[in-house]
Amino acid sequence: QALAYFHDQQYQKSVEACNRMLAQDSDSLWQYKAIFLQAKAYAQLKDFKQAEQIYRSEVDRLLSAKRKDNTAQIYIDFAQKVVTPLDLIEQSKPMPEDYRQAHSFYKQALELEIETDLKAEVMFQMGKMMQLATDYATAERDYQRFLQAFPLVSGQDENRDRIFKAIINLAICQIHLGNRLAARQNLKDLISPSPKQLPEEKANLLQRAEFLLVRTYLWSNWLGKRSTSSNTPEQNLALAIDAANQFIQDYPKQLRSGQLAFEIGQAYQSARQTENAIAAYRRFLEDFSRRFKEERSSEISALALLPLTGQPIRIDDLAMQATFQLGQLCFDQQNYASAIDSWNRYLVDFPNGPQWTEVQRRIIDAEFQTGIHLIISAKMSQATLQNSLQAYERGLQVLDQFQTRFPLDERISKILTLKGQIYSNHKKFQMAIASWEKLVSKYPRTEAASYALFQ
Repeated sequence: QALAYFHDQQYQKSVEACNRMLAQDSDSLWQYKAIFLQAKAYAQLKDFKQAEQIYRSEVDRLLSAKRKDNTAQIYIDFAQKVVTPLDLIEQSKPMPEDYRQAHSFYKQALELEIETDLKAEVMFQMGKMMQLATDYATAERDYQRFLQAFPLVSGQDENRDRIFKAIINLAICQIHLGNRLAARQNLKDLISPSPKQLPEEKANLLQRAEFLLVRTYLWSNWLGKRSTSSNTPEQNLALAIDAANQFIQDYPKQLRSGQLAFEIGQAYQSARQTENAIAAYRRFLEDFSRRFKEERSSEISALALLPLTGQPIRIDDLAMQATFQLGQLCFDQQNYASAIDSWNRYLVDFPNGPQWTEVQRRIIDAEFQTGIHLIISAKMSQATLQNSLQAYERGLQVLDQFQTRFPLDERISKILTLKGQIYSNHKKFQMAIASWEKLVSKYPRTEAASYALFQ
């Protein structure tokens, strides 16, 4: 009706019709069309003052901070929906492109000149989205922009929690990028304030920061990162282990301490410092063994290698790896008894371990090598021909036991050949013939059998 009056050039009646409509339903979908039609009608009536008041009121509304915040919230809602699984049954995880899409929505919200607190949240989320998308270079840039806009200074207590998280996440991105020196400095700046300056109930954030500080020392041997430091690998290793030991000393009951204790063993092993690696793995198993058992019984979830990597590691899994590696290191040192002891412990403590079958095979290898090692030692230490066979007695006993326990092992032919040679060399010909006859009977038409027949 108001529009019809306007086109019929009955402008006053058009204004009155608009007033009646707005009075009856102020929340109508047509309210803003009615308001602007009313302003146009006043302009036709030459009542420019009334028209100006209407236009000014609408300009203020359209450019108001509240409207910008409301519009920004729409973008924020879109961003949150992009990275939130819709199907609760399927629970599909967001893909990197989903996080990038969310980042673009946050970026559009930021362009609206929103109020300070909402701006801080949007800028923080922009960094987090790119971090989750594993675009660490862009995430580093976004976090740095956030921290430049909201530095960690007094008077911003309401934003401190977000700033703390941003510094920690920035350090994570820098570690991924290999920029460890910058990450270390950022974390030291975060940790250095006295406890009175830290926000309340933020002990876990502080612990995460100190854990990451250890990560800034190069653990290149297994993380595959190149060093930005001028230190030698040995110096880097020493600094890393000192930092890890300091964290373990400060937080002896934390799971992250267990992780670092395990990684000290890994570091020494990668650096081929076998004795130190064995000692570190044993210390890790001894200091955290009770916690392993508690975890297995209570199904406590374990820690992550780096916060926000999405790669959780159970402390129990670390114990399993340490037990296996401890056996391998002892085996490499020809300390076969200790290797067998470690691997037997693996079979008992981790019956569902992924290396359970391999461990069984490695135990058999160690038992075989025990006998061979004793034979070699006897050969190198024999004094006279008369008593040298006695020196072989222990090694022969071990090989006989191996032959009895594992009669189907392919190395039995090697044992029979070796025994025949030893007996023949010491003129125990009947015993040598008995060994070679067994060899020919059990492994006919083989190279070893041909050798035995010739002998």
